[in-house]
Amino acid sequence: MIGLRCTAAMVTTLPSVRARVRDEGRVVLEVSSSPHPAEHRVVCPCGFRRSIADAHQRRLDGEQMALRGAPSGAPSIEWGVAPGDLSLPGSMVRVAEGEDWLHVAAVAAPIELCNAALGGDDLLREVGLLSAPDLDVTLLHATTPAGEDAVSDEAIDVVQAALARVAVHVMLEGLGHNPARHR
Repeated sequence: MIGLRCTAAMVTTLPSVRARVRDEGRVVLEVSSSPHPAEHRVVCPCGFRRSIADAHQRRLDGEQMALRGAPSGAPSIEWGVAPGDLSLPGSMVRVAEGEDWLHVAAVAAPIELCNAALGGDDLLREVGLLSAPDLDVTLLHATTPAGEDAVSDEAIDVVQAALARVAVHVMLEGLGHNPARHR
């Protein structure tokens, strides 16, 4: 469910990003804003987000949830991007936006946890946060001038460092530790 929540936030925030949900090697669902004939079900990003947000809430309420058409219950997700854009490790993409490149990563944590993990640190000045509260997802982002590969590489490193910091904070929170005491 975490991957589906992060994907829902990405595809509705970044129109050039699309996703395919696979199960046992076959595509069971494609999320795309461009209509095109396909051998599988294609849904629009907003409809996908509504469905995933609803499923997330129902799961929080204690219901068991599964993706229809995914018999294993453990689908994999592949993101598609426009030519010239990049799909990067760590649920991150680099997409063109005007004369800039946006480096965006999704993390399954509310913005408050992300702020706590990055607060008082230079990372928070370099990485912006955008909340998707219906999904309990936060998008971490950095902007660089398009075509500046070295600067882009630095932005990717910064966003990945922020993702790592958030992951550790979330893990410690889950173990009942107060990460702020351990700085």
